[in-house]
Parts: sequence; C-alpha cells; structure tokens
Amino acid sequence: MHRHMGVSAGLLGLLLFVCSNGFSAGEGDIDAAIERGLAWIMANPATCEDGGFLDLVDEGLFYLSIRRMSAGPGSDSRYERAFDDCIARLVASPGFERRLNQPNKTLIEHYHLLLATYLIEAVQGPMAGRDPVIEEAQRTLVNNRFENPTFRLTVAMLLRHLGEAPQVSMNDLLGASLINHSAQVDRPLFPGQPPPGSLYQHPLAYYALVHEVAALTEFGRLPVSDWLMVRRDSIGRILQEGSRRFMVSAHIDLLAEILLCNHMLDLPLSGDLRAAAAFLVASQHADGTWGEQETPRLNRRRHAVQTVTAALMASKPSLQAQ
Repeated sequence: MHRHMGVSAGLLGLLLFVCSNGFSAGEGDIDAAIERGLAWIMANPATCEDGGFLDLVDEGLFYLSIRRMSAGPGSDSRYERAFDDCIARLVASPGFERRLNQPNKTLIEHYHLLLATYLIEAVQGPMAGRDPVIEEAQRTLVNNRFENPTFRLTVAMLLRHLGEAPQVSMNDLLGASLINHSAQVDRPLFPGQPPPGSLYQHPLAYYALVHEVAALTEFGRLPVSDWLMVRRDSIGRILQEGSRRFMVSAHIDLLAEILLCNHMLDLPLSGDLRAAAAFLVASQHADGTWGEQETPRLNRRRHAVQTVTAALMASKPSLQAQ
C-alpha cells in the first residue's frame, strides 16, 4: 500500500486552480505526460537491488495492462518487448525462488506469488513447478476462513484466472467482500460499528476496494459481471468521494488507483474523477515522476509512476472528449 508524503503549497494551489477553473487536459498534455512516464519506467526497470520481487511483479502487471489497452492495429511493440524483459528478470530473481520455497506463507504472500505466476504464464505458458504454488494457495485459503475478506477473494480469483477452481465457496467470498458491504450502506459491517460508508475515511479501504474490482475483472480484461453490475453505482459514488478527498491530500498513487478502478468498471469519467485525472496530468514532475511517495518500498517513485501512467492511458479517450 502506498501513501503520499503530504500536500505541498504548490500542489494545493494547483488543485484549487484545477477545481475552480474546470481545467481539462488537452491531447498534447496527456500524450506528453504518458510519454514522460513511460520513458522514466523504461529507463528505471525494477531489479533485485532496486525494488526487488514486489516491484518486478508491479512492473509486469503495468506492462500487461498497457499491452492490453494498446492491443490491435498499430499497437506499440515496445510494450511487448518490455513485458517479456520484465518477466525474464522476475523469473531469474532470487526473491521469486525464495518465495517459491518459503514455508507457511500468508495469504498476501500467496497473492503475490499467484500474481507472479499469472504474469509469467501470460508470456511463457504453463509455469514449471506451478502445482505446488496452486496446492499451497488452495490449502491456505481453506484453512484461513477468518482472514481478511479482500485477501481471500483476491487469492480465490487469481486461482480462477489460472484455470483452477477455488476450494471454497465463491458466494461466501463475494458476500463477505468490501464491494458487497459497500452496496449495503444502511447496514454496519459488524454489530455496533458505523455504516460501511465511514470505512472510506481511510486510504486502505480504497486500496482494498480497488484490489477486489481488479480481481473480479481480471485487471480490466473481463467485462463487468452481473453480480458486480448490481453494485457498480454504489462503488462509483465511493470512487467520486475518494477522488475529492485524495486530491486535497495529493495522494497521487491512490488517485491513480481510483481512476483505474473506474476504468475497470467501465464507468464514465465524470465529475471529480475527471478533475482528478486532469490534476495528475498537471502535477507531473519534469523527470516524468510524481515525486517520492510514502511507502515501505525501497524505490519511492516507481509504483506511482506506473499507476498514474496506466491511469492516464485508460482515461485518455475521456479526457480528450469535449
């Protein structure tokens, strides 16, 4: 999870300008921001020494996402080559081998390992040694019934995306999900607690919601399911609220995650979400980054550059529309 280190006076002034003037990013602005972001990412690939296993996984997901966005005639071959190179670095990384052999993995560790397997198989086909990865994840999922509902749902969905049937009830996982509780605004999550809407005072709740949507849509590859469609408008309202809140705090990384979630849900880019996208275009630094973020990651710039660049690519058609 990633949080911005604080809002500067300059960013606050920029936010006030964007919101008060109905600022809309032009085609040249968006294209330039995307190209600057891509140039930085390609010039600063994740390595064992700079970012390690988790940054390699994030980079692979970034390239897979933008490859899908640009698929079709005239697609950019740079993304294919960069994705292949990233996966080669991931497979060869000591961190990946260490995680494969690590005993007693937690659900979140299984999530990252399954995601790495998913990315590797998108390039190389069935991964050698995948069976123990699947079996251990299934066993941990079954034996951790009271673990974080988002962790359980995302692990189960990754198993499905890998062609494996989760050995737990998907109906139970969906019922316990943050998405489902978000759509039931009149009911508390637990007895004695305030309604679910109040959960969204904290950035972690937004990250959890985004991860659930990403898992259910296979990172935007699948259309919105009937189950998710029923709850989509509720999520859309939460995303609008989040875009307002996190523009004020200049939470760059989370704004980008919210925009990507909106895109995966196939919702229109309107209101505060549109302002958030324009704000991200206008707040990019000259080096192609959005500055350092508050994160436990070794590299404090990389994840935000990846998420914002992908979010701007996803938002570009709507931002250019008059």
